[in-house]
Amino acid sequence: MCSLEPTDTNSIRCFCTKDKYQQVLSAECWIFEPVTRDSFIWRLIVDTQPYLSEFNIMANNQGQLKGMPAEFLQKMLFLKNFTVSFALLEKLEKYVLGNSTSLQRLKLCKNQIEYLEEFSIANLLSLKELDLSGNRIRAIPTFVFFNLPELKYVRLNNNNISRIEDKAFSALGNVLELDLSENYICDITNLTFFGLSKLKVIDLSVNKIVNLVSSVFSELWDIEDMYLDDNYIEFISNRAFDGLRFLKTLSLENNRLTRFPAGLFASVFTLVNLDLSNNRLETLVFDSIEQFYNNLMHNGTIELKGKFYI
Repeated sequence: MCSLEPTDTNSIRCFCTKDKYQQVLSAECWIFEPVTRDSFIWRLIVDTQPYLSEFNIMANNQGQLKGMPAEFLQKMLFLKNFTVSFALLEKLEKYVLGNSTSLQRLKLCKNQIEYLEEFSIANLLSLKELDLSGNRIRAIPTFVFFNLPELKYVRLNNNNISRIEDKAFSALGNVLELDLSENYICDITNLTFFGLSKLKVIDLSVNKIVNLVSSVFSELWDIEDMYLDDNYIEFISNRAFDGLRFLKTLSLENNRLTRFPAGLFASVFTLVNLDLSNNRLETLVFDSIEQFYNNLMHNGTIELKGKFYI
């Protein structure tokens, strides 16, 4: 694989890094002609580079890489980092990214992915980081993610996501950070975040969210930092943040808020950073931020931005 030159009969050029025993450990490959799930390239990689630990694939012209066989990751027994960029994958089929015990980082950015089938990302027992940013993903169905016990960081930002099915993240119980920014998400409920009990950071900025209903974040028991900037939020239930006992940072910059309900932060005892910049608030009633004020007195590091009267 590492000695191939792009010709009329092969479609790949790879730059490889070897160890002192001349064993290839990492490879960066460019695709010059159409490669599908049935192309000989995949078999060549499995047969000639069994000890590959890092593999990056990039298409020279967008759309030349059009598919991968479902068994590829399963056969690469030592692969830890796998990156695919500038491909035309469109759809991730069932188990196409699955059944690996070694893979730790999976990055599939800018591949024009639109659809995720059930179990398309499954049984990756060592996976810690997943990056699907910069695609065209429209929705997150239930059971896309399955058996990912070590996964900690998930990036789904800069897609076209408008719908997240209830309990779509139920298999991500150990995830610490989730980035859903720069999408088209309108409606969220507590079932949207079902299963994310260890999540520390969530970014929902630059979406289309209008309302935050009662207990919408009740499944995010351990959340510390929440970013809701650049949405269309007009209404927040006085119980929207109930149960968020570890919440420290809440950013609501650039929304359409005109008022805060009384007792909004009554059960939030750790909030020390609140950004309300560029909303439509004219009056902020003390009852709505009383607990917030108490946090200020206790911690002394609270930050409150915005033009309004208390």
